Amino acid sequence: MFISKQGWTLFNKANEKVVVDELIRDRDGEAWVISGGAIPLHGASTGRVWVRSMDEDKMDREFFPSVFNLKWRKDR
Repeated sequence: MFISKQGWTLFNKANEKVVVDELIRDRDGEAWVISGGAIPLHGASTGRVWVRSMDEDKMDREFFPSVFNLKWRKDR
């Protein structure tokens, strides 16, 4: 299932849609599992992504998409 909300979809740097529970890496190479996110709320916002560490299955964390080279894009 792709990560899409309210007319927005999350893409990676290869221009591919991001999938729930996909393994992604941050800028430092650390592995995370993506669970979802929040879309940008205004023009200056980049939104957020929700991930969990490979070591800690219990807690989700919230980051800017750019930490993982991801970007929310408005659907056409």
